[in-house]
Amino acid sequence: MPAQIKIKDAGGQFVPVEKNAAQRNTTIHKTAKLMDEVQQFKLEIDRKSWEIWDAFFQQMFDEYGINYFRDEKKKLTFVSFDEQYRVTLTYPNTLKWNEKLLIAQKKMQEVINANSQNQFLNSVFQEFLQTQQGGQVNKWLVLKLLRIDNADPRWQEAKTLLSEAQYAVSGARYVRCYQKNEQGKWVYINPNFTAQK
Repeated sequence: MPAQIKIKDAGGQFVPVEKNAAQRNTTIHKTAKLMDEVQQFKLEIDRKSWEIWDAFFQQMFDEYGINYFRDEKKKLTFVSFDEQYRVTLTYPNTLKWNEKLLIAQKKMQEVINANSQNQFLNSVFQEFLQTQQGGQVNKWLVLKLLRIDNADPRWQEAKTLLSEAQYAVSGARYVRCYQKNEQGKWVYINPNFTAQK
């Protein structure tokens, strides 16, 4: 009878298994541990990459006396002087809106009702309302409304509320690095070590 070794099962109990099964189980756990170490190393590379870019932006903004908000950008691309490397930084922000949006809309509607002869103002506002029927807010129409000047205090208050109603929710940031190959094409430098041959 083949020699048996006791190992822990899914229920936390030690059960007897054959030597080959025990060795296979040990190999699986070693592989999982190595993959976890690789993943942690990749996360550390990403963290270090953002550290050096944040430091660069902070220094640049400090020179011009501007506050640096690292998540206010969408996507930035930089190319080295020798044009051998390209780095892309991605900030996937999602724009959200709070209850002040509804208050701003009501105040704007009051102004439009009192100035029905202003066709341009009315057309922009109506277009803005129509785009929200699907549950989405068109930020470009918001900017268009904010650029419209009107002496009515209600309109000025509505513009302030509209500006305060929007806020950004930031997702995970990404760093992508590319190298130019002999054919002059950009090739992504893949940190997936398991894909190396």
